Amino acid sequence: MKKNAISIGSLLGYAFMASIPISLMLFDGNRLSVGGVLLHELILIAILLYLIWMIALQKKSINFIFLDWIAILYVFFALIPVLLSIDNLYLGARDYRHLFLVPLIAYLLLPFLFSDVQHITNAFLFFIPGLLIGNLSLLPEFLRTGIRPQIPNLITIGLLSSWSAVLAFIVRKGSSKIRYKIFIYLTTFMMLLFMSFSVSRGVLLAFLITFFLSIFIFKKKIYQKIFIFSFIAILMIFYLSLSAVSEASLRTSSILSEEYREMRRSVYRLATVDYYFDDFKNRMYLWKKAYNLGLERPILGRGAFWYRNLGPSTPHNIFVAVFLTSGCVGMLLFILLIINAYTTIFSLARVETFKGLTKFLFISFTVLLIVGASNDFSGGRYLLFFVLLSGIATAKKIQKKDIS
Repeated sequence: MKKNAISIGSLLGYAFMASIPISLMLFDGNRLSVGGVLLHELILIAILLYLIWMIALQKKSINFIFLDWIAILYVFFALIPVLLSIDNLYLGARDYRHLFLVPLIAYLLLPFLFSDVQHITNAFLFFIPGLLIGNLSLLPEFLRTGIRPQIPNLITIGLLSSWSAVLAFIVRKGSSKIRYKIFIYLTTFMMLLFMSFSVSRGVLLAFLITFFLSIFIFKKKIYQKIFIFSFIAILMIFYLSLSAVSEASLRTSSILSEEYREMRRSVYRLATVDYYFDDFKNRMYLWKKAYNLGLERPILGRGAFWYRNLGPSTPHNIFVAVFLTSGCVGMLLFILLIINAYTTIFSLARVETFKGLTKFLFISFTVLLIVGASNDFSGGRYLLFFVLLSGIATAKKIQKKDIS
């Protein structure tokens, strides 16, 4: 097969990426599914059947890297508290499937589909048609009113749009054709508009902070070491603060006015700082509540059931959520997974052919973690976490194959 030739596997991978934004949409109040199986899951089944056939023909081989084993262990240890929770076994197993099992399957299968850096880049670009299909019709009303659309998974749509804007901006360097560049700049602008749909301070701040970090993070190894050390230090301080602070001190007495409730749905929310402090305390109160529940079963956690059943809300912090569902074991594996992902990205960035892709992976992965620190990984973001990890793992496997 010629280099950069598009195979059936690559086409299936592109279809899977394009299906993710569509799977987030509602059609007449329901998500697009067949017998409860969502669109991206149907394509994942097709990918599995294709790879079984290719392995049987000995055209594909199974190779694992360290990142793969950590991901498998993380998902395995998340299963144990589900099996031990007899009272919530059905609901826990259902949530485990969506949060861990399907994302892990995607993570393990996707690296088989792409044999070239360009194919990986193209795959992530296929988020864009899915986003356009789902959100283009909402744009005129949003521009007219400044009110975010009343659709589900807005933060995830904003997150995906930020990734697509970054990748489109990066790939503009790959062509000298003026028409192509104009098209890319227009696409980038559209993705930034879609990002604004979420009216999310987390997405906006994460995007700006991470884009700034990416300017210098790859220049020197010492910056990368400082970044990883800072991540660990901030995480330790966060857990210590949850242990030290009392729930009573986090209660707020303010009552949200109807004016503010309405304003929270508009772009003016981003510039209104009056309620920022109370919003943060309310969020901390939720984190403390979830953290205390996790302390009741600190080793293996309480299982996937508790991810979506913490009163009226999810934990709204992925690092608290992991401790709640998977305990100290899951938390340590999750942190190890993140650190190994970053070290892999930094090592790949030293190879010229991977520089554009690694910059995208760094920005997207960091934006996802920052958003997850305030909005967890609900709304399909757990799947996106593993899809990004699969991109990192695929690039690493391609590099190892090229060296050998």
